Amino acid sequence: MNLTLSSNDHLNATYTEEDGTPLYQVTTPFSFTSKTATIKKAIPEFAEGTAALFTADHRYGSLAHVEFHAFVSSIMRIDGEEVKTSAFFTKGRFTLTALGRGRTFVGPDRREYQWILGHRTPTLVLNDEARTLVAKFHVKHYGIFRKARPPFLEISQLGMHMVDLILITFVYIEKLRRDYERARNRGVGS
Repeated sequence: MNLTLSSNDHLNATYTEEDGTPLYQVTTPFSFTSKTATIKKAIPEFAEGTAALFTADHRYGSLAHVEFHAFVSSIMRIDGEEVKTSAFFTKGRFTLTALGRGRTFVGPDRREYQWILGHRTPTLVLNDEARTLVAKFHVKHYGIFRKARPPFLEISQLGMHMVDLILITFVYIEKLRRDYERARNRGVGS
């Protein structure tokens, strides 16, 4: 499954299936202090008398909120429960090949998954010896050296049982990765 983003800003985008059906909407109002991303899930409207057919209209139901903090733990609110990111994720060891340390969490199937903060994109793997790919973010291609395409989040069959959780954790992880990248780039020029 590929979730295509409507913009390069993962915090303000509609995430659609390959056929254009909207699945998620993420909005994050501008703020000088802490930002809060609101993640909504599309609920297709059914045409009267045709319960099997979707109409073009969709409404969204609340799925989660991610409240980002700089100096204290960020907070995720999922299904009415509030959890600090420091309790939900454990930090992996620092590696030179990744931007910062990865974040590990336990999925609904009781298996460990790890987001690896790459230099350009995060990747979610099963935390086993094989490091089996679960999800990967692909940046936008502008069509200069490769065929143009919008950014998308690729989710393998292994992650289909927890697409909502993958998206929620992706929103947090990609913001974290981009913050690390900005800090590193500021340090290079000084």
